[in-house]
Amino acid sequence: MEQINMHQHEESQDDNYGMFVAKYMNPEIYRAAKAGDISGFKREIEDREASPFNQVSPQEDTVLHIAAYSGHILLVELILTHRINLFSKKNSNGNLPIHAGASSGHLSTVKSLLGFPQRDSEEWRVSALKEVNKNEETALHVALKNHHEKVAEFLFELCPCVSSYPNKEGKSPLYMAAEAGFLDLVKLMTAETVEVVVMDNFTSSSETRSVVHAALRGRNIDVLEAILKKEPKLTYLKDEDGTTALSSAILAGYLEGVHHLLEKFSVTSYQRDGSGKQGRNILHVAAKNSKVGVVNYILKTPELGKLLNQIDEDGNTPLHLAAINGLNRSVHALAWDK
Repeated sequence: MEQINMHQHEESQDDNYGMFVAKYMNPEIYRAAKAGDISGFKREIEDREASPFNQVSPQEDTVLHIAAYSGHILLVELILTHRINLFSKKNSNGNLPIHAGASSGHLSTVKSLLGFPQRDSEEWRVSALKEVNKNEETALHVALKNHHEKVAEFLFELCPCVSSYPNKEGKSPLYMAAEAGFLDLVKLMTAETVEVVVMDNFTSSSETRSVVHAALRGRNIDVLEAILKKEPKLTYLKDEDGTTALSSAILAGYLEGVHHLLEKFSVTSYQRDGSGKQGRNILHVAAKNSKVGVVNYILKTPELGKLLNQIDEDGNTPLHLAAINGLNRSVHALAWDK
């Protein structure tokens, strides 16, 4: 990522402007920033030789990080008026102040940070929203990680392209929105980015996790339907460890999702998990994990009868797996059907 270019303010600021001296923050300054105490903060500016703008916490948070995280709009604007360059300063985790604001879910503060008067403001804003921390997370990732839907919607609308960026876990913001069950946001994102996501997911070198699996793990049928309506072939994608979509639904104990996939995409019922999962079919997965409701559903579906006697890469049928793992309820259901 390119470093954000920030223009410098007026010459009235001291000679240390543009040079960030890492001095641990005075407790009074920290308390004023945390509480949004503008009067107290102004006193600290006037009374101390060491500028509060050059001080950081042990985590290398600046006063702008602290004010943004705490949701103090007026203090954020005061700090930016004095030191606009603090906007581009990262803490020890690689977070910008915009990450801090997104993390705590203060929408008005996020808007204030991104709306502060700037030259070339659109380019500057997009650059900020593309910046990642040490977990390779943008501000949009951070907002979604902390379940701040409205903040996430605002950030997405400003910079749609980051919705397909994978973090270190391989999770894109679209994946995280699907997992969280944010239907409106998923619809917005898929309208903009689904072609990119499909391309990424069908590329063997892709590190992006499947959004269908995210919807299944989030147990949200509306999100699942919205994704598959936009791009049905995503249902055939295996996750990063070789798990099929149906297996993900089974492992999540999400019977409604299993029903939906079998009804709408029955051809996937004979799809097997990858070699890392011993090439098991969905009945293997259900039996091994004692998902008796799924086992019974599959056994009552005539079209799926062939699954019962299929073997995995270790030579085990679903009944063998249930017996090996001491899963009596699964054994009973499978043996009775035999």
